Amino acid sequence: MPEKQQLENVTVLAGYAAKFTANVSADSDKVQWKMGDESLQSSTKYAIQNATGTTSLTIFNCTLADTGQYSMWDGRSDRYREEGQLTVYGTLRRQFSNISCSLSYKY
Repeated sequence: MPEKQQLENVTVLAGYAAKFTANVSADSDKVQWKMGDESLQSSTKYAIQNATGTTSLTIFNCTLADTGQYSMWDGRSDRYREEGQLTVYGTLRRQFSNISCSLSYKY
């Protein structure tokens, strides 16, 4: 079973970006990020950046569906991984309709 370490948990409002960062000791080309069991790749939704000794995952335009457990494997998947929780809060939108009323007076 891989040794688990803790990523810093991230909380954002819907529509904003979230970022996880971790230290790595393996070759950066072997780093793998996941949400649950799904492997993530760089795309318009995700940016994975690797540098000597660090890796980061940025999730753009977060929605409530992005809430969940994220993990990073450093290339030694049988020995080491980091996990963190992303929480996305939605915004409350109210739609008001025009309300009219009339008053009548009797004298």
